[in-house]
Order: sequence, then C-alpha cells, then structure tokens
Amino acid sequence: MRYEAGMSNVRALLSLALVVPLVACGDDGGGSTPIDASQQTIDAPLAIDAPLPIDAPIDAPVDAPNYDFSCLGNSAPTTATATVTLTGFGRELTLNGATPSLQAATNATITACKGDCEGANNLGSTFVSSSGTFSTASLATGNTPLDGHLRASKTGNWPTRLYPASPLVADQANVPVLMITNSAVGIIGLVAPGNQTQSANNGIVGMFVTDCSNEPIASGATVTFTHIGTNTEITSVINAGQFTGQAAGGYIATNVPPGDVTVAASYNGMVLRAHVVPSVASTVTTTQIRPGW
Repeated sequence: MRYEAGMSNVRALLSLALVVPLVACGDDGGGSTPIDASQQTIDAPLAIDAPLPIDAPIDAPVDAPNYDFSCLGNSAPTTATATVTLTGFGRELTLNGATPSLQAATNATITACKGDCEGANNLGSTFVSSSGTFSTASLATGNTPLDGHLRASKTGNWPTRLYPASPLVADQANVPVLMITNSAVGIIGLVAPGNQTQSANNGIVGMFVTDCSNEPIASGATVTFTHIGTNTEITSVINAGQFTGQAAGGYIATNVPPGDVTVAASYNGMVLRAHVVPSVASTVTTTQIRPGW
C-alpha cells in the first residue's frame, strides 16, 4: 500500500516537474516577457459573464476554451536584442524512500549552449546558488535570434537539456531547469504505458503544449514524438495532465532512443509548429510546442 501511494505521488510530481519548466523559456517572437509559471491559474473556469470572442460561434458554450492562435503560421523572427540573459532556478526530483519530493538543485552547473556546446558553441556556465537561483552571462546574439538551449548537470543526477519553442530574441526570466536524481529515474519508466524500467541507454523527452500566449492547452491536443532515425513513433507517452491539473498540456515520453526526435501537436484541426530536439542517453530533454514562432 505504501508503494502504491508512492507511485501515485511520483506520477503527480514528475508530471508537474517535467512540464512546468517548458513555458518559461519559450518566446512569442516579439520579445514579450513569458508567463511566470508560479502565478499561472491553469484550472480557473471562465467567468460566466465573460464576453465571448466576436468570431465565436453563436452557440458556443460559455466555458469553451478561448485559446490564442494569433501566431499560427506566422513568420520566424529575424531580429533580436544585442544580448540575451536567462535567469531562473534549478530544482530536482528525488526520492525519500518511496516518497518523491522536489527540492532546489543547489550547486548544479547551468551551461548556455548552441549546437553541440563545444568550443565557441559553449556560451558560458554559471552555478545554481544555495537558494536555487541562477543567471547566465549576457549572451551576444549579433542582433539575430539565438538558437540556443540550456544544459544542467549535477553529480548524482541525470543531466537536463532545456530547449525553447523558438530561437531567443530577448531576455527570459523565471526559467526553471529540472534534474532527476538517479534514484528517482529508476521508477520513472514504470509510470508510462508498458511499465518498462527506464533504460540508461535511452533518454526522457517532455513537451508542453500551449497557445500563442503560453496558456497551456489543457485538453484536446494530439501529440506525437517521432524518432527521426527510425521513423518510429514513441508510444511510451505519459499525459501529465491526468495526474495533476497544474501539469495540463504536458506530455512525457520515456525510453526514447538516442537521436533526433520530432515533437509535434495539433488541436481542433490546427497543426502547431513542430520542431526537432535530441534524445540523449541518460538525459532529460524538455521543450515547448506553440502554434507558431
């Protein structure tokens, strides 16, 4: 009984931990400040007297989702501020016996990267402080969108890679970076369909589906994780929202073979902007899916 309770808690905490970080690093292509995940109210119902959009069907229910798809099919940004700084906090999913918990990932290393993160592609490292916060150096963009990502590492944890939904064009605040302790990784695969132990030879890939305003698309989305090298769709996918409303819009694929993976989603007949992220052995990769740039 204690084990079953522990597994239920793992599902909820893993769901929340993997998908909340995905919003903060996304950008709307216009340099707007991303939503602070800690202040989101995901499950709040639409007020009864809230006006319906002008183009809403006359018989649309009052509580119908009013998602923002204004960026669907837009053009990629072409300019950026001269420098970009990313600030946020690190946290880690760990186990206390059979009880999971989230805690500050103190003294972890956060590295800003382009491409393979080697040589000139390594944009510099910083450390997560004792309070769990970090701030990168000012990253030069050359006034063009920076196609970068963050990598986090700490002894005893699986490393993490965090990819934004589109190249960075302005400062980003409140960027959470998640790591998972080796002990917690041991039971993650058991949460996914098939109940397969997570292999150290494979990776974990998570995506968070949102509208153009970074509002989570709580239900109704169809998502796919497709391994490009084998053209195989990954089926060990966890719908995070079924375990906690705060993780609505989040999906986690376990035991993903190494190699590039296309993450894609659609909603109500609309195809959201797909992109490619790498799956890396013994690594957690997270990203965000939006309708457009």
